[in-house]
Amino acid sequence: MSIAEKLRMLRDKQNWSQETLSKMINLHRSTISRYETGKMIPDEETLLKFAEVYKVDKDFF
Repeated sequence: MSIAEKLRMLRDKQNWSQETLSKMINLHRSTISRYETGKMIPDEETLLKFAEVYKVDKDFF
C-alpha cells in the first residue's frame, strides 16, 4: 500500500474531511489532496505530523 493510500485510509477511518485535517496539521487542503492522490510525497517532518495526528508509528508510512 502506498503512502497516498495509507493517508487516505487513515483520514477516512477518522471520518475527517481534508479541510478538517488541514486545520489540524496546518497545511492547505489542496496539499492534503496532492498527498492522497500521490501527486506529491510528504517530507519526513510532515509524515511525523500525520503519524502524530493519526496516532500511528512513523514507520507505518
